[in-house]
Amino acid sequence: MKWLKKFENGLRYIGLLVLAVASFSFAMVQGGFVSWFLFAAFLPVVLYSSFLFIYPIKKIRVQRELANKEFVAGETVPARLHITLPWRIPIPYLFIHDRVIRKRKNHMERSWHSLQVPFFKKTLVCEYEIPEISRGEFTFTDIEMTIADLFGFVRKTFRKEVPDQIIVYPATIPLHYYPDSHEFEYGTAKTKDLVQRDTTIAVSVRQYQQGDRFSWINWKASARRNELMTKEFEQRKNHDVLFVLDRSPCEQFELLVTFCASMITAVQKAGIDAGLYSIGEEREYIPPHQGEAHRKKIFLTLARIEDDASLELARVFQTDFLFRQHIQHIVIIVHTLKNDLTTELVELAKLRKQISVFVIKGKNEQFHREEFILSSTLKQRGIAAEFVREGEFADALSRGEVG
Repeated sequence: MKWLKKFENGLRYIGLLVLAVASFSFAMVQGGFVSWFLFAAFLPVVLYSSFLFIYPIKKIRVQRELANKEFVAGETVPARLHITLPWRIPIPYLFIHDRVIRKRKNHMERSWHSLQVPFFKKTLVCEYEIPEISRGEFTFTDIEMTIADLFGFVRKTFRKEVPDQIIVYPATIPLHYYPDSHEFEYGTAKTKDLVQRDTTIAVSVRQYQQGDRFSWINWKASARRNELMTKEFEQRKNHDVLFVLDRSPCEQFELLVTFCASMITAVQKAGIDAGLYSIGEEREYIPPHQGEAHRKKIFLTLARIEDDASLELARVFQTDFLFRQHIQHIVIIVHTLKNDLTTELVELAKLRKQISVFVIKGKNEQFHREEFILSSTLKQRGIAAEFVREGEFADALSRGEVG
């Protein structure tokens, strides 16, 4: 394609020279003021186009300036281009085309176009915005610049690689999580403290240590051993939640990602360890943990994942041994509740797992009758099941379904 454009540009310039020779020949043969006036008027156009034909467009320097490398879905991305031209000559127009590509399953290219009139300017600053950017990884690839004369006889195009990359995290909706369970042995108590004690359950005794409460002293054991002995209470374990995001192809996948991101944010703000599990073309597993670095790692994964699962979620629960390990609370986010998934969750609940299921739908989507029947089955087995529609995310946690 490049050689074709160069060939077309060369043909146009040759055509211009032919016109110049023809006008000169006409003036020589015809003579008179009018014919020479036409040649004199056409000559500056030929000279300027010839000058533009040899213009070193490849020496144009261009830099892209991005205010930030990280954004949230729905935000506006501002960008600024700094362009330096090699020669200070009158250029009637400079056409700029900046490309940005989203690295996702549905490959999408967005571009920005601008028509500048530099004339004698040697430096230009162009600012533009990408409004309401979507979730994902975006790569700015190259900047294409085109200059031409007023009549289009000469047109030169130059494309320069100016790579840049930004990451757009999923948007979140403010949610308030209210932990309400107090199970100790299986690690489902929710508390911001690293270690708390249930002072109603004494599991052993130990020697008295400075700082122990007077009410913790076991007087019978102290009398038998002739030294102060203190009751040892069962420790509350931090609650850990593993979020499982269904990546089966669906039109409302962005809703599922937004809800998952919002839930993880709310749970971590409550001082609870949160992890993420999803499987599609690649298996993603981030064990439950706390901290801003851990949250950023989860959100980076949420920014990149796609609805590209070929394996049904029920089959994942059946084959992945991870769900039969120490993780006690599993929160599953799906778009459609199916019978085979319900069967697997019932089996998983027999292992004394705490399971919550959220079925997410769009504003105008209807919940199927079969889904209500399956949710009743789950609730009868002690599994929390909640239907959440777009715009009602805040209600899901206010009802205390997680926990």
